[in-house]
Amino acid sequence: MKKMRLKGGFILLLFTVLMSFSARAVGDETQLDSVQIVKDVEFVWKTSFTQKEKDRIENLLYSCAYQAQKSLGKYPFKLRFFCTKRNMNGPLGGCRAKFSGPEKGVHLGIDPRYSDSEFMRDWRTHHEISHLALPALGKRNRWFFEGFATYCSRQIMAEANLLSYAEVDSINKARVDAIREDFDQKGTFLEVIIYHQEHWNFSAYYWGGATYFLRADRILKKRYDTSMMEVLREYQLKERNDDRVLLDVIHSWDAIIGDAMFSRLMKEYRTVSAKTVMSRV
Repeated sequence: MKKMRLKGGFILLLFTVLMSFSARAVGDETQLDSVQIVKDVEFVWKTSFTQKEKDRIENLLYSCAYQAQKSLGKYPFKLRFFCTKRNMNGPLGGCRAKFSGPEKGVHLGIDPRYSDSEFMRDWRTHHEISHLALPALGKRNRWFFEGFATYCSRQIMAEANLLSYAEVDSINKARVDAIREDFDQKGTFLEVIIYHQEHWNFSAYYWGGATYFLRADRILKKRYDTSMMEVLREYQLKERNDDRVLLDVIHSWDAIIGDAMFSRLMKEYRTVSAKTVMSRV
């Protein structure tokens, strides 16, 4: 079978990369359209890549874009990848997401010498795409949106069969256990995680933030017959466009499940001691 090529030289392996996936938005009867996902992906080459490298990277990032939006819901904007070629000790580095402006999108440093499987099993692309599932929430809330992306990236990889759910559970447990001592100090959870955030203790505030979503998912499955990822798919579909600040997001999630569970959990993280919060994870 011949490869399909779109305008601009994009090679789409739709049958082998994209059409193998299917997804439905929560409460919606229309399958997530892989062709529309592809149309809404754009590439900006910040440095020189060969055409062969571009074709290969496009294929990989089309797949990442689809996997992420299969898990998180279709984004209401074009997803742009800004690609910089670098020699590194891994397939990716210098990765970040920008929430606004002419360079809104996912910025990736890419070393093309690494294999497709090494690229796809690197969590950083999925992490940065996940950031864009939320609005910009401000620097003080880095713990929340970095924790969100840390949680979501592993869930996306599990749903895409890049990791098993058992592997994800093992990773989550090991990384949370590794930071427990960082929260064994006086102060509310919020006060302690802001301290780690201000002192650039990345593991503490990335994985400390992720505990909010690990706990929310556990509560949702036990009491509401849904999951964090299902709530996020609904959020992309209906709620996100009017949200501007963190409490907007929390209230939108509450509205989706018809209960103030997310608000109550956030109140706990803001007012209860760090040690007590971590004992409940």
